[in-house]
Amino acid sequence: QCRHQWLKMDFLKNAAESAKARANTAMAGKKLLDDGGPAMEALLTAKANARSAVQADAVALAQVADVVAQYEAAIGRMEEVLASDETSDDDKGAVAEVLEAFKGRLEACKGVAAACGTPPDFVPISPEEDDAISILHVKGAIEDAKTRSSAVASAAMDKINKKKSSSSSS
Repeated sequence: QCRHQWLKMDFLKNAAESAKARANTAMAGKKLLDDGGPAMEALLTAKANARSAVQADAVALAQVADVVAQYEAAIGRMEEVLASDETSDDDKGAVAEVLEAFKGRLEACKGVAAACGTPPDFVPISPEEDDAISILHVKGAIEDAKTRSSAVASAAMDKINKKKSSSSSS
């Protein structure tokens, strides 16, 4: 019973210390903005934009790797269809018609991945700067990478879906 009480008090003490440290970091972030003025806001915006670019770069490379895997899988299935005696000549013709385009696109995507290499390291951002960046984000002065990435992906999907629906209705 006594050990249980001690563990509980130790947990509460650690939680209080952690909350206090977190509050101090948040106040230091606000102080950075208050004392630094427009120059500090510009610096923090640059750091946030740099971090966002590196994050988006990593996401784009992961998506390119996934696209490569999807093209490889699609090409493999297409080649199986072409080799099958059960596939009609018309279906084989339709598959063969796009197969070379898929192979070309696969090579292009592999080239993109090879050319891009690895994203650069982040610009160093202290915990206080990170909190100040969060304040700027809440104020709408900075757009985060996740929101931007989602918007870009949605726009691309909408564009390809419109293209697909207009070509199928023709």
